[in-house]
Amino acid sequence: MPALTLLPRARARFDSLPGAVRGAAWMTFSSVLFSINAAAVRHLAGEVHPFELSFFRALFGIPLMLPWLLGVGLVALKTRHFGIYVVRGSLSAVSTVS
Repeated sequence: MPALTLLPRARARFDSLPGAVRGAAWMTFSSVLFSINAAAVRHLAGEVHPFELSFFRALFGIPLMLPWLLGVGLVALKTRHFGIYVVRGSLSAVSTVS
């Protein structure tokens, strides 16, 4: 079976799960990615300057997020809690650089 035909079936199956289960799956996936990011930063911290780490994190993050953002539009970034996201982003940047 071609790999391309599996993706719509997997998506349909995921979409049929209850919202709480989908949310838990996304949170687990996010935790794994944050753990990989933290491990990579710790591994490279002695060899690469912190500003370079931040730069490459953004450099690789933008192409990964751009297809999603182009698909859903800028409306996906709208939030009522802008201040909280500024604090979170600032803390993330400071923790990566320091």
